[in-house]
Amino acid sequence: MASISLQVSLVLALIAIFALPGKCLPGKQFGSGSLTYTKLEARASGQCDSNWPKIDGIVSLKEQKLINEDFDCQNKLYKSSGGRVFRVSGGVTISNCFFEQSGESDTIQIEGSGSYTVSNCYFKSTGDDGISIKGAADVTIKNVYFMKAGNKAVQHDGSGTVTIIGGCFQDVHILAKSCGNCEVNSSVSGRTINVKDVTIIDVKTVCGVNTNKNDVCTVTGLKGTPTESVCTGYEGITNPSILPKQTSKNEKNAHCVF
Repeated sequence: MASISLQVSLVLALIAIFALPGKCLPGKQFGSGSLTYTKLEARASGQCDSNWPKIDGIVSLKEQKLINEDFDCQNKLYKSSGGRVFRVSGGVTISNCFFEQSGESDTIQIEGSGSYTVSNCYFKSTGDDGISIKGAADVTIKNVYFMKAGNKAVQHDGSGTVTIIGGCFQDVHILAKSCGNCEVNSSVSGRTINVKDVTIIDVKTVCGVNTNKNDVCTVTGLKGTPTESVCTGYEGITNPSILPKQTSKNEKNAHCVF
């Protein structure tokens, strides 16, 4: 009888734990203790687009729009028939924009070579790259939300530091990656990517870097569902027609810090 009472008590205790609001079992852990993903936690808050603001109109561009001063899209959806939406000059902030792939496989929503900030922007879908960084300047991407990026959400072709803070990425192949087969790899090395406090849902790889080019990706405060690789290393090359070889996958090293 004592044994049965003990078993009943344990069952009741477990029921009480799961009945508490906001409680769930710890998720599968990768790397350090700060990287713990819990499917229940991620799904409880809904999908990445569950709390998006309402789109307030659609703007169709015939050619890429140059942004040379702070630009607030005011929650409008921007598309371009040419495939590329915004070209950004240095020192500006782009905010409150919606983007959606227009059908071209090489769609790039934001690209630029200067130092700029992308804030509170929403990418319903993207083609090759959502945000493409070029040049030597630093770029900050904060509180952006991506859905359905079949290739890369953020592409780092430049030589500066890219910092991604907050936001949510869902159904994304690679969240952020150094260009693995760009011609500029002959002269560019030491790219830095920082990923802080982002939520991922069904993201295959969080970060990709060229280990032979001394790139470094640092990932902290990751939340969401498990990923195949927090950081993957590649051998950067200069031939765009060849895919770079993978040198590591989900391994901590000098180039992948998590």
